[in-house]
Amino acid sequence: NGFLKEASFDTEYFDAVVMEDVLEHMSDPFETIIKVRQILHPKGLIIIKTPNADSLLIRLDLLYQNLIFNVRPRKKIFLHHLYYFTKDSLRKCVENHGFKHLDTIFFQEPFRTKARGLLRNIAINSLSLTNIFPSQRTSLVLFSEKKDESYIPLRR
Repeated sequence: NGFLKEASFDTEYFDAVVMEDVLEHMSDPFETIIKVRQILHPKGLIIIKTPNADSLLIRLDLLYQNLIFNVRPRKKIFLHHLYYFTKDSLRKCVENHGFKHLDTIFFQEPFRTKARGLLRNIAINSLSLTNIFPSQRTSLVLFSEKKDESYIPLRR
């Protein structure tokens, strides 16, 4: 348990690093990507799963969370996600930090709604559009590999 930046892995220690629903919770995801690059072998893989910010359902959920927070602020409320990524923004993030983008896939996770009642759930699920437009699925998984050439990390 802990943060990757505090771990003491040797450089080029891993063949692959998988981050599933992690990067969007990091206070500095770019620092994490830099650290992952350091601990990956040449041609090592990074696989990142995160919510798809281009998805209509994710956007509606974010709107709902902001509305509830503004209408009924709570003492101990926290932001669930600190960052939201689209296919393009995540691809640029890893490419700017020494990775070669290989592929991005989209998939639909069961959408957990705060809405109550059958009618609301039917309305939310009908907005999915995932069979017609796969890019509207609520999650994306990015596959990239570490570049071999020398690299200077870019900061925001």
